Amino acid sequence: SVDVFAETLSPHNTSDGAAGLWSPPVRGPSGAQIEWAFGTLDWLTQVMRQPSAGSVGVAEFSGIRLTTSDFPEDPIWKDRVVSFSYLKPKEIEKRNFPNEAVGFYCSSMNMQGNRYCTWLTNCLEYFGVKLHEKKVESFDEFVEEYDLVVNCSGLGARALCNDSEVEPLRGQILRMKAPWIKQFLRYESSEQKFYVIPCVDYVVIGGTQQWGNWNRKVDPDDRKMILDSCYRLEPSLKKAPIVGEWVGLRPGRRSGPRVELDTYSSQNGSIQVIHNYGHGSIGLSLHWGCAQEVTQLAYKALGIATGTPFQPFAEDKRILEFIESRV
Repeated sequence: SVDVFAETLSPHNTSDGAAGLWSPPVRGPSGAQIEWAFGTLDWLTQVMRQPSAGSVGVAEFSGIRLTTSDFPEDPIWKDRVVSFSYLKPKEIEKRNFPNEAVGFYCSSMNMQGNRYCTWLTNCLEYFGVKLHEKKVESFDEFVEEYDLVVNCSGLGARALCNDSEVEPLRGQILRMKAPWIKQFLRYESSEQKFYVIPCVDYVVIGGTQQWGNWNRKVDPDDRKMILDSCYRLEPSLKKAPIVGEWVGLRPGRRSGPRVELDTYSSQNGSIQVIHNYGHGSIGLSLHWGCAQEVTQLAYKALGIATGTPFQPFAEDKRILEFIESRV
């Protein structure tokens, strides 16, 4: 049996507020991170082909990503997306983009956070996973009753694992009603990042990447900065009504995500722990690939040769009926 313990459950977690664009960094990632990103892209492509994709919040979009000239020309992932082409200088100039920008047009996948995370939570319950809304103070709580812990504590890993590398990476966004926006726009440099991302229910504009900032309240200065920057990227947004604002503290980790098998020991006993935290602002872009690696680590820890893959689409209709019955 599987139990999930969380201080807060969907739709009240950081990922629920995310726009959810699959967008690995232009500069990197490499090694394990790019494999996690590819695993996630393959999974989202499967989701998009299902009848339930709209209600799940997954859709395919194309759009423009702009960078500064100090970035490499070829993103490592460019051959894995459906379409990719560089922008000509005239195309950049016509769109009123920053003068120092270079860019490309590409396709991607989007997971509207609140829909997608709620769907995953409901899938867990449908398959018999028990959810407990409870803050975990120590792995000692699991030593006697469980065989294995998967630690996805996010920002909580700072205290739970005594990991001083974990810090909040504060994000602030606005949601707007702008159904005419059909393509995403994203500008990023080594110092700042702005984006306009269409989702199933609204358009998300943002954002901030503030290391070490614990403020969970909407900051008026950040709001103005986001609006001014995104109005420059997409002037038509000046006519769009704001329908929501959100702040989330992403689980940043200076050396990158920690995904590994470990053993926790104390005077109360020991237990195997798989750590899976510290994904910062690209958690949704890496999430499924990380889950696949965690699954393999779990097989190893439990001495299982292989297991049954998670295949919710085999029971897609029943899961939707289960979700609807709970509304």
